[in-house]
Amino acid sequence: MAEFEKLLKTVFYYPDANSIAMATKGKERLRIDGDGHFGFGTRQNNQETVRIQGETSDASKLALLINNAAQNSLLAVRNDGNVGIGTSTPTYRLEVNGSFHASGEITANTIRTAGGSLGLHGELTTNGNITVNGNIAANGNISAGGNIAANGSLNYGQLVKLEVADNFTATIRAADLLLGHSSRRGSIGLPPGRALVDLTRELHLNYAADWPDGIRYYGALLSACTRDLKENIEEFSSKEAAAILENLNPVKFNLKADDRKAPHLGFIAEDSPDLVTSTDRKAVNHDHIIAVLTKMVKEQGKAIVSLTESVTLLETAFRKFVEDAAQQPTSRPRQATSSRKGSKPTTPGKTVRAKPKRSATSPKDLSTRRRKP
Repeated sequence: MAEFEKLLKTVFYYPDANSIAMATKGKERLRIDGDGHFGFGTRQNNQETVRIQGETSDASKLALLINNAAQNSLLAVRNDGNVGIGTSTPTYRLEVNGSFHASGEITANTIRTAGGSLGLHGELTTNGNITVNGNIAANGNISAGGNIAANGSLNYGQLVKLEVADNFTATIRAADLLLGHSSRRGSIGLPPGRALVDLTRELHLNYAADWPDGIRYYGALLSACTRDLKENIEEFSSKEAAAILENLNPVKFNLKADDRKAPHLGFIAEDSPDLVTSTDRKAVNHDHIIAVLTKMVKEQGKAIVSLTESVTLLETAFRKFVEDAAQQPTSRPRQATSSRKGSKPTTPGKTVRAKPKRSATSPKDLSTRRRKP
């Protein structure tokens, strides 16, 4: 009796000569046409082998639900178009509860992970933006035609790699570029150092001596000195150079940030002339010091040349004097003769004293004879 009542509620009929349909509660639920097309909830099934049409167009009901024996959802299609795999309540156009594998390309405007991981074993290419609130780990290449923004970190296993294609530009919009690893400077374990710091008009390397041993470079370090970059070019006088050099005082010191206290040689910017220091008097311009030294060395070179010429002239004159003196004939010395008649012969070894002459102004009656001792 129950089966008969079900049969009465379910009506099979032939809507046309080549189709069969089934209706319940006065509504057609299933139609099969002569070409084998199935239509569920629709009479227009002549385009697809199977067509399913839901009762509504919102999220209130499912158009299709496939469960396993344990009543776990395998596939669900809502009337609003959302598809769920492993879930019967999909909130996105495609929601997968678990992992999925794609051997071809996946094209999407937005890919999001709700606190989980996104694993890619191939290549990820996007013409839009990739926003990551966690970490990105890539075993392959990451290529982006737009921007890559990460609030976490971009890492490549234990290595970090950023590669820019040839003839392209890598732009890093940051005031400080930090470099370093967890064991930087040995057992101290300092955080990454400020390798590059953008201070508006100056780019600072090794800011605040975060690497106290300095910067080592291999090859030539060139400074752009082309005339194309300069204006108001004029001669640098030797007087200016001498004044600057006079006020440059080399000192020996230690860096406060250096735990090893290695000795250093240099200058104190605050005590140096303005022309060789920065505008804030915190740094010394070594190119300017080289210019000062070059000018002074050239001036000293001129002085050395002049002194050398003078010494050469003096040496030539002295040699000529010596040669002339050597060529003069030697003459015999004359014997001394007395101009006075009847002078007494002198005894060898005895000094003869001359009589004092009478002064023209002395009195005539004053005797000029000296007393005998």
